[in-house]
Amino acid sequence: MKKTALLVALSLTAIACDSDPAEGDDNALGEVPLSDSTDASGKADELNGRYVDPRFTEIVDYTEAKSGTASVVFEGEFSISVESPMVKLPAVDGSLEVTIAARDESTLMRFFLVAETDDGYNLVLVDGPGEFEDGDEPEGGEAQEVPVQVSYFQEVSVDVEANTITIASEDAGGQTTSDLRIDAANSTFHVLAVPIDTGVGNGWLGEYGYTFEARCDGAECGEEPTEPDAPVDDYAEARDVNARAVRIGGPAIAYTGASVGGGFSLGGTEFWYNDENGQRQKTFSYSQGSEDGRKCMLASAIRFEAIMSDPPPAMVELQEETNWSGRFFNWNEDKTGFDGAQLWAWRTGLIKWISGTADDGTCYLPTLEMVERAAASCLAQGAEIQGCRG
Repeated sequence: MKKTALLVALSLTAIACDSDPAEGDDNALGEVPLSDSTDASGKADELNGRYVDPRFTEIVDYTEAKSGTASVVFEGEFSISVESPMVKLPAVDGSLEVTIAARDESTLMRFFLVAETDDGYNLVLVDGPGEFEDGDEPEGGEAQEVPVQVSYFQEVSVDVEANTITIASEDAGGQTTSDLRIDAANSTFHVLAVPIDTGVGNGWLGEYGYTFEARCDGAECGEEPTEPDAPVDDYAEARDVNARAVRIGGPAIAYTGASVGGGFSLGGTEFWYNDENGQRQKTFSYSQGSEDGRKCMLASAIRFEAIMSDPPPAMVELQEETNWSGRFFNWNEDKTGFDGAQLWAWRTGLIKWISGTADDGTCYLPTLEMVERAAASCLAQGAEIQGCRG
């Protein structure tokens, strides 16, 4: 299929019609020339030079009719007449996006975008130049540029705030944006479907089903936009520096360690557990901890960050006045029956940061009070702090 690419320099035209539609011709939206020669070898060229006379049979709300039937009721040498329900879209504050498709794959559908203002119903039309892609020019045609009037769209987007319209079509080979010469903020938009290629010979008479989707301000029209769910913080309780026992939701995730300033650090992943014979064992491999144990060890690192990012004055004094360098080591009692937490100066240069995982998955973590107590206990021992606890 030959395609054209639309250029950006466009002008917008609106045809004002009777604002009080009743019966017969009062429902007509005006004759529109079909000079959109988007297919140099097929049906669109057959329409080139004709006029379409669109008339709406009724006005329905989008929430009640997201599909319908468009009928070609007259086909002449120079014009065709189309009747279709006109679908009214809800009010839009920011953006409107509409796409349309035929229910029958052999049929090609477009739609008129109709703006209802105080002046009545207005067909939104766009005029502008287009050019054939290299190799897709009409046979015998030397000029690459051709006039294109896009009077029907496959996709359209209206930016209400910027008062611009963007149109796109598979057959037009792209999209382009133009100023909207009506006040979109004070308009109600409607959609009226038009069959362009019926897939049956050169005749257009008949009924053609279509479906379309409209999005108003990012949500399907007629539905309230919903904010995405906030991500769940499974470790929120671990950030409470005063909570002794916490429960960690979700699956165990990779261990990320802890990062704080001031010369304090937390290294290692040390699990103590009971083997199948009840003998006490240890592993420094995070992956070998139980599911609950791994969650508790990560929670313990998060607790360390929460406390030591703004360390208690006594802990700062301990680092400055003793031989301890500020190093901690992450230790977890993984379902060993130790249902608690502790700080223990294993050696003068290293304090164990000990958490406990209970059989039911409860995680016991060092608290701010416990850290302050450990600092006071260790300061009482002088320069060599080995053995003090908190």
